[in-house]
Amino acid sequence: MIPIGADLVFLIGAILTIAYIGGRVSNRLKLPEVTGYLFAGILLKAAITWIGVIPPERFDMLLTEHLGQIPQITLAMIAFVIGGSLPIEQLKRLGRGIAWIGLTEGFGAFVMVGVLTYLLAPFVWSMPIVEGVTPTEHILAFALLLGALSSATAPAATVAVIRELRAKGDVTTTLLGVVGLDDAVALFIFTFASAIASGLLAGAEQASVGVISTLVVPLIDVLGSAILGTAMGFLAHYGSRLFRSKRETIVGGLGFVLLSGGIAVAFGLSPLFTNMLAGFTLINLSARNMRFFRSLEDIEAPIYAVFFALAGTHLAFEDLGTLGALSAIYILARLGGKVFGVKIGAKLGGASQTVSKYLGLGLVPQAGVAIGLVLLVKDNPAFASFAPVMTNIILGTVAVNEIIGPPFTAYALRKAGETHSP
Repeated sequence: MIPIGADLVFLIGAILTIAYIGGRVSNRLKLPEVTGYLFAGILLKAAITWIGVIPPERFDMLLTEHLGQIPQITLAMIAFVIGGSLPIEQLKRLGRGIAWIGLTEGFGAFVMVGVLTYLLAPFVWSMPIVEGVTPTEHILAFALLLGALSSATAPAATVAVIRELRAKGDVTTTLLGVVGLDDAVALFIFTFASAIASGLLAGAEQASVGVISTLVVPLIDVLGSAILGTAMGFLAHYGSRLFRSKRETIVGGLGFVLLSGGIAVAFGLSPLFTNMLAGFTLINLSARNMRFFRSLEDIEAPIYAVFFALAGTHLAFEDLGTLGALSAIYILARLGGKVFGVKIGAKLGGASQTVSKYLGLGLVPQAGVAIGLVLLVKDNPAFASFAPVMTNIILGTVAVNEIIGPPFTAYALRKAGETHSP
């Protein structure tokens, strides 16, 4: 038994060590390192529980209270990197395609998951009876919300795979742009889906109030985050003139990324969208600002390893088993909707055949945004009749999508001929 006080240091060391082993094993199996990190987290939790070096209650407390900020730090860096990967020169050539694909892949998943859930869920799930709500209204509300949750894509795994494979090209640039826009699209879809769903399950009077609140709050969030992110980008641009060495750039760059995300949280804004706008503003003010992003490359490897290993410790496969049929519908419909949506968006936006053919496979990963949105559903009394079922579906399928997603992304980038490492 590791004594209290030393167990945190032991746990961090164990996470990094087993993540390293998992990454090496994944490389041998021709899988992305991210997949190895996730499996390493699953094995770590099982091993510590089985061996008993840290009591389960203490282990959960260390993960949530002491290491709980690691995901926020990682997502802040990832959002900043996404913004910095979108110079205007490239967007002028690919921007129309990115915009169309960002819309159609999100709505494609929403429509496909929503329609198939509405048609098939009554045959595989015994819906609870809600007084004053017809079965049709009940299943429609459920399908709308589940479809809205399916539109979200996790940028963390995608960016990690791109970095690992040193991918560059039209598919890579378009993919980064699409995952950068994806959160805004998912929020937009969820806003209207939740308003309609609450209208189906609540009275007309309550529904009208819900529409107003769900429209205004997200719009303020997006607009405020855009203004703050742009301002932080200008601040970083002029402040970077004080950096005289690579070491100072590393320290100052990481400090800026965390400060930008922290200010956004303090004002109740989106740290992800804020940092993405900050990175986008910074890279487009001067090409010299690329040193900001290169400095983060020197410190991101251990942070990514801990982040994905921690994600592995939270993956709940038992939730997927209890709702296998609904989860299978969700996974397959979401993948089909995104692949088909990419093809439509690529055609409307004039993207290349290579982008149309392979980009959809890079949009499988799903984690933070979907989990955050399903927690909103869980906390809303209007959705109490199906919130536990929906929460279990999302938590279970996130486990699958986060594991199969990186190999799909790596396969797409390799087939597109844009990778520069084995």
